[in-house]
Amino acid sequence: YVHPNAARFVAADNEFIDNATNVVRMTFDGNDTVQEDQTWNDIGVPWRLETRTHVGASLTIAAGATFELAENASILVQGEGRLTAVGTEADPITFTGIEALRGYWKGIHIQTRGTDNKFDYVVLEYGGSDAWTGGADTQSMVRIDSGSSLSVTNTTFRESGNYGIWAASDVVLASFSGNTFENNAKVARMHPNTVGQVAGDNTFTGNDDNMFRVTITNSDSVIEDQTWSALEITYLITGRTFTQAALTIEAGTTVRFLQDASLNATGEGTLTAIGTMNEPIVFTSQEGGETAGFWKGLRIESNSTDNQFDYVEIRYAGSDSWYGGGEASGALYLLDGTVALSNSTITDISGWGIDVRGNGAITDCTNVTFINVTEPIKGGATTCG
Repeated sequence: YVHPNAARFVAADNEFIDNATNVVRMTFDGNDTVQEDQTWNDIGVPWRLETRTHVGASLTIAAGATFELAENASILVQGEGRLTAVGTEADPITFTGIEALRGYWKGIHIQTRGTDNKFDYVVLEYGGSDAWTGGADTQSMVRIDSGSSLSVTNTTFRESGNYGIWAASDVVLASFSGNTFENNAKVARMHPNTVGQVAGDNTFTGNDDNMFRVTITNSDSVIEDQTWSALEITYLITGRTFTQAALTIEAGTTVRFLQDASLNATGEGTLTAIGTMNEPIVFTSQEGGETAGFWKGLRIESNSTDNQFDYVEIRYAGSDSWYGGGEASGALYLLDGTVALSNSTITDISGWGIDVRGNGAITDCTNVTFINVTEPIKGGATTCG
């Protein structure tokens, strides 16, 4: 029975054989804090954390170490705390529950910024028992607060009771690649300004809700130039979302929208969506919302040559007017904005296919097909080649 700040004294060469409870317990009063820089070794049996443990110094976890967490137990990295958990393919670091039940323990909460906040070859399983704050949408096995950082590579998230990972705005993901999400209730929820740091080589299998959710509140903005990578699964925009920077959508990406949700390029924001014949970019409704006028649409207000759509499909938009009367509704709304559009399809829209207002303009409209729309274009150019 060892206080977490004293666990550094337990060497890896001790042996634990046939004890009735073959673990080392590490919890005293629920506010235990790691106060001195240290390493927790792989001791051959699990370390057991039974309540909330605070990390307030640099804590390194040795490859091969295993941690069992009790029901609703958690690890909070705060203040001067850093958490470095670097395993290997042969000897991963494991954070698991005392019982192998989905959503059994709470998770790991990162509240600090530093290059030594790092997970590599880590297994996180059976967490996500409860919300970190507010509603259930913060419930996750790993939570990264705004202003914090974490590198996550070659890491497995499985059997979370809600999200595998949740990340706010102003989060630095030095790397987020090679990870696996399997058999979780949900995959991930991230602020749109954080999403561009997610690589396309992460894998997703067997999750109940197999979508990568974008948006934390109803007015989140992309404020740094970035690309959203094409993932194995779709993105899901859950509310009114903005870009005030250059946002590029990679070929082969599908972006789904909850009812009445939208993506708005405002201020200096631009939207570049260049797919290919074999890998189009699709903007569409959430599954089950395949009806005209389910989500609101795409709005562009900037006059930039970076606003380009090629091999893009826009489906089921036009749920509500962009302003004033009901006539200002359409899949693509240009308010003083410009766009070049080619090799694309706009289909099943409640309202206009493209609504051009003010000084807006379609700078190119080549090989564009409109299916089941009120009228293809309102204002500006009237035909598409």
